Amino acid sequence: MFGSALLLHSAGVLALAPNSVLHNSGSVKGTIERYKKACSDSSNTGSVSELNAQFYQQEAAKLRGQISNLQNSHRQMLGESLSSMSIRDLKNLESRLERGISRIRSKKNELLFAEIELMQQREIDLHNSNQYLRAKGGLNMS
Repeated sequence: MFGSALLLHSAGVLALAPNSVLHNSGSVKGTIERYKKACSDSSNTGSVSELNAQFYQQEAAKLRGQISNLQNSHRQMLGESLSSMSIRDLKNLESRLERGISRIRSKKNELLFAEIELMQQREIDLHNSNQYLRAKGGLNMS
C-alpha cells in the first residue's frame, strides 16, 4: 500500500509541476516521511483509508499553496501583479531579473561568437577552394 501511495503522490507532483522544485528529492523525502508518520501514529484511531484521505488532503493543500506561490512569482516576473509588492520585494525582483538578463546575454554572446568562428572557418575554406579552382583553371588572378 505504501508503494502505491508513493507512486500516486509522485505522479501527482510531476503532473502538476514537471519543471519546478516541487518534485525535487527533498520534497519527496519529506512527503514520504510525513506519510510514514501519519500511517504509524498509534494515537490516531482512524482507519488506514481515513489516514490516507487526510494525508492526501494535507498534501493537496500544500501543493495548491506552492502552485499559487509559483503562479504569483511567474506573474511578477512578467511585470504583472506588482501593486502589492514592497520596495524591498521590487528591488529583489529587479535583481533577479537583471541576473537572468545577464545570463541570457552571456549565452547569446557565446552562441554569436561560435557562429562567427564557424563563419570565419567557412570563409577560409571558401578562399582555399577558390584558390584551388583558380590554379586548376589556369586563372592566376590575385
